[in-house]
Amino acid sequence: MNEFGFVPFSFIVSVTNEAPTFSDNSLKNKIVPFGSEEKYSLPNVIDREKQQVKYIVSEENKNSLPSFIKFDEKIGTFTISPT
Repeated sequence: MNEFGFVPFSFIVSVTNEAPTFSDNSLKNKIVPFGSEEKYSLPNVIDREKQQVKYIVSEENKNSLPSFIKFDEKIGTFTISPT
């Protein structure tokens, strides 16, 4: 007990969060010929904690996607149309 009549104590708080995973390993490189259009849907996402998953897409260097690649976050689909 300290001089104010309180009993000091300490505790540890651990926050854990499992990252969501894709339902399969079907993410592959995609080649889309110039002048054509392809749609590419991401595999289903599994979140064991039942939290909402938000997609954030960018190039590997963190730049935004080129203008010929559109991503529909609601359905997890890329539309790729290089022109």
